[in-house]
Amino acid sequence: MKKIKIFTLLLGTTIFLGYSFSASASVIHTSSTYCPNSIACSSDGHVFAVTANDKNDNGHIYINHKGKWVYRETYFNNKSLSAIAMSSDGMTIAVAGDIFQISANGGESWIEHISTDMADISSVAMSADGTTIVGLKRDSSNNSTKIMKSTDRGATWTDVSLADNFSGNAIAMSSSSTGHCSKIIIGGATSNGEGEIAISDDEGKSWKYISFTEISYVSSIAVNDKTIVLAGNNDHTGCNYYDDYNGYLIESTDGGTTWGKTIYKTSVYHINTVSISDKDKIIMAEKKIDKPHSLVIKKIVSNKLETVHRFGSDEYNICCSVKISKTGGNIIATGYGYTHSPYVGTGKNSSSNGWYSGVIEKFNI
Repeated sequence: MKKIKIFTLLLGTTIFLGYSFSASASVIHTSSTYCPNSIACSSDGHVFAVTANDKNDNGHIYINHKGKWVYRETYFNNKSLSAIAMSSDGMTIAVAGDIFQISANGGESWIEHISTDMADISSVAMSADGTTIVGLKRDSSNNSTKIMKSTDRGATWTDVSLADNFSGNAIAMSSSSTGHCSKIIIGGATSNGEGEIAISDDEGKSWKYISFTEISYVSSIAVNDKTIVLAGNNDHTGCNYYDDYNGYLIESTDGGTTWGKTIYKTSVYHINTVSISDKDKIIMAEKKIDKPHSLVIKKIVSNKLETVHRFGSDEYNICCSVKISKTGGNIIATGYGYTHSPYVGTGKNSSSNGWYSGVIEKFNI
């Protein structure tokens, strides 16, 4: 395990995956940065973790314990990572992708689950107490979706199949006041191109399916004890930034019993991710259709969105994920940029302009 320098995170500080710089820096170059893709944090945001992949698809995890970085460099050689989840105290962590691993001590040691059923999980969620863990898995051969579920902190697993015409790509979990799993929500699409969610109130034993005609797929889910917010877009490909589509935030304030309240709609932005605190602070990350590499993070105030943060250059930064702590206030965001942007380095994915460089930012609202 390689230890990285201890950094004090200041408001607006930019962290280039192991190096800390002021957000006002114009040009930064490193030779060992990566492309981040998923965030998890403790309830207060003082512990957070980010998964990333390098240009050779080797997975990396960055874990920050109150300013102290722990970096695992070579453990995931030839194994890429795509998702991460964390308990409210930051001690139980699950990472998924080509492999699935769990740590019960804040990332100091890990247990790998080598079953083929635990590989290729695209999204993962965890109860506040770390007892219940669910991973979303898609079968590309028949476009079906199932979840892998553990109710004993990952000691044993069962698989739960979902409806044949449901294709899931996002998963979230709410917890009771005692920290146990109270609700599992999976977002995706139906076979006829409508956005749809599957909700379970009994840890996956039974499911209720709800469709949304205004969107073609659910891209992200945010949930607390009573509110569920869906981020969705009506582009059927889910990745063609230049299509003429609308982005939506759709909300239920009674745990998913009733829906229909669209709290935000845009015709010029694609909504990547949404996150919510226990105090109903809603944060979202979106990018412009005509500038696919732009990134804007906004908050909802009186049903209107206010910009709270931008990643450097408006043209050359792409948001991967944003997370607000459950107690509210602390926000962690990840993004990456081209080598000719203010954020310069190496990372996963190539383009005509060179490699991408990854960035993690932490700030408050």
